[in-house]
Amino acid sequence: MRSYFFIGALAFAYGNLLQHLSGGQPWEQGVILLGLVGGLQLGNLATLIQAPDQVFLAPQEFAFPSYLKRAYWYSYALSGCIQLLIWFVLLPFVSLSLGFQSLQLKELLLLMLVLKGGLLDFQVGQLYLARPLTTIARISGAWLLPFGITAVAVLGWPLVSLLLGCGYLAGVLYWSRERSVALNWKWLVRTESRRMQRLYQIFALFTDVPTLPARPRRRRWADSWLRWLQQDQAHLYLNLYFRSFVRNSTESDLYVRVIFLGTIILLCLSNQLMAIIIAWLLIYMTGVQLTPFAGYFRQNSLLQIYPVTGAEQAQNFHQFYVSLIGIEIILFSLATWWGTSSLWSGAVTLAGGLLLLFGLIKTVVRHQLNKNRRETYAD
Repeated sequence: MRSYFFIGALAFAYGNLLQHLSGGQPWEQGVILLGLVGGLQLGNLATLIQAPDQVFLAPQEFAFPSYLKRAYWYSYALSGCIQLLIWFVLLPFVSLSLGFQSLQLKELLLLMLVLKGGLLDFQVGQLYLARPLTTIARISGAWLLPFGITAVAVLGWPLVSLLLGCGYLAGVLYWSRERSVALNWKWLVRTESRRMQRLYQIFALFTDVPTLPARPRRRRWADSWLRWLQQDQAHLYLNLYFRSFVRNSTESDLYVRVIFLGTIILLCLSNQLMAIIIAWLLIYMTGVQLTPFAGYFRQNSLLQIYPVTGAEQAQNFHQFYVSLIGIEIILFSLATWWGTSSLWSGAVTLAGGLLLLFGLIKTVVRHQLNKNRRETYAD
C-alpha cells in the first residue's frame, strides 16, 4: 500500500510540474536526457543462471547460444515494455519542453528501442570474452555512446539520432560476432547475480524485500552526530536505540527514503490542501513503521540484567521517537511552505504533525510498549 501511495503522490506532483513548464529551458533538456539515458539502463540481460548451473550446463555449452538467444528476446520484450512506459511518462514533458510533434515522438521511441537492443547485444557479447572489458570500455559502450546519441535527439534532431542509433546497433552486432568460442561462466554468473541484486535494491526502495537480507552497517560517519547523546545510565537505551537504528539498514533506509521522496513530492506540490494531507499521511506512516522498534532489544537476554527500569527504557524510546518524527515534521513543514509558497500551509503542517505525534505516543506507542512489557514478563 505504501508503494501505491508514493506512486500516486509522484504522479500528482508530476502533473503539477507540467503546468509550470515554460519550454526551451536547459534544465528541462537535462532532465529529459537523464531520464532517457537512465531508462536505457533498466532491464538488463536476464539469463537466470546461478553458480551451480555451470556443473550441469558446461557439457552442453555448444547449445548455449540458442539459450542466450531466447534469453535476449525475453529480456528485450521486458525492457521494451519499460522503454515504452518511460516514453509514455515523458511524452507530455517532451512535447511541452522540446516542442516535438507526433512524428518526432515516434522517432524518439524507435531510438530508445534500437539503443536498448544494442545495449543487450553489448551484454551478450561480453559473455564470450576471455577477459572482461575494462571499466572504461564498459562505460563507453553502455553509457557514453547512448548518452551522446540521445543528446542529439534532445537537441532537436531525433531522425539523425535514430540513424546514429542504428549505426550503434550494427557496430555492436559486428563486435559481438568477433568473440571467442568459449563461454566465460564466471562473468555470466557474476553479471546475473549483480542484476538480481540491483533488482532487489530497487524493490527495497518501496517495500521490504525478504530476499535482500538486512546487514548491519558500521557507518562511522554517524559517530560524530551521536556524540550529543548523554553517556549515563539513565540514557542507556537512548544510546542503544539511536546506534542500532543507524546501523540497521532496514529501519534507517525506510526512514531516509520516506523523508527523501516525501520532501521531493511536497516541493513539487502547489495545492495547499493536497500538500498538507500528504505530509500528514507520511508522518503517520513513518510513526507507525517506527513503533515496533521499541521491542528491538526484547530478545537480547543480556540487556535484562542491566540496572535500568522499564520506565526509563520507555522514556528513552519516547525521546528517540520524538527526535526522529520531529525531524520529519520540520522538514515536511518547510517543504510544504516552499512548494505552496504559503507560510500558512507550513504552519498548519507543523501544527498537525505535532498533534499526530502526540496522538501516536498516547495510543500506538503506548500500546506497543505495554505489549513488549507483557511479552518480556511472559518469557
